[in-house]
Parts: sequence; C-alpha cells; structure tokens
Amino acid sequence: MEEKVELKVVSDRLFVNGEYTFYNPTSRAHTYALFFPVVNDFDSQSVKLTAVSNMQFKSVRFKIKKGGIVHKLPVSAKSTVLLKLNYEQPLKEKKAQYITLTTRLWKKPLDSAEFLVYLPTKHKLLRSTYPLKLKQVEAETQL
Repeated sequence: MEEKVELKVVSDRLFVNGEYTFYNPTSRAHTYALFFPVVNDFDSQSVKLTAVSNMQFKSVRFKIKKGGIVHKLPVSAKSTVLLKLNYEQPLKEKKAQYITLTTRLWKKPLDSAEFLVYLPTKHKLLRSTYPLKLKQVEAETQL
C-alpha cells in the first residue's frame, strides 16, 4: 500500500488531500477496514471520498464516527484501487494536527508514504514524527 497526503494551511483552515493505493495480489477479493483520524471538528459536508478502479471513478460511502472517517474498501483479486480522500477543517487555537494511523489495523508497514505540508510563511511547524526537508516556495513553506 502507498500513501500520499497533502496538508495545506490556508487562512484559518486545514485542507487535506490524500491518495491511497491498495494492491491485492491474491486470487481472492479482500476488504480493507479504513479509519482516517480527524483531530479537530470538521464539516462532514466537506468530505469527498472517491475510488478509482480500472479507470472508473466512483464516489464512495463512508461513515463519520467520533474522531474520524470510517470506510470499508473492497479490492478485487489481482487488482489495484486508488482511494482519494479530501476534506477541510478549521484550525483549532490556530493549530493543525494530522495523525498517521493508516496501517495500525493491519499491523504491516506501508510500501511507501509521502507527506507534503504547505504552511504560510507566518506559520511554523512545531513537531513531526518524521524527518523533514524544508524549502521556501513562493510565499509558502513546503515541508
């Protein structure tokens, strides 16, 4: 599984755009149980979840549970599904937080993960559990 997440702070909001690629190399269909934690309150109307399989785009049903977004993703035998998640939330006390728990249910590491964080120059990153490379990009900071 691969994960690519873009976090962008604009004004007083955090925009999250995630792409998650699921492979099923087996000869049987498999359903992944997914939980995307959301720290601050968020507008569930802003959530868009789309699955792309065999070049077909399909909106996907999901549930909002306390603390996040829940979805069960079926993946056919010997196939790949790209899941796209987009949502926005207000900053709480001028802070944004994103928690990575993607593989906790499966107890296996990701094949690869990439996180892009865009901050206005007046904001700063307080902490990260991953090593970061920092570069200035047109009046924004990309981490």
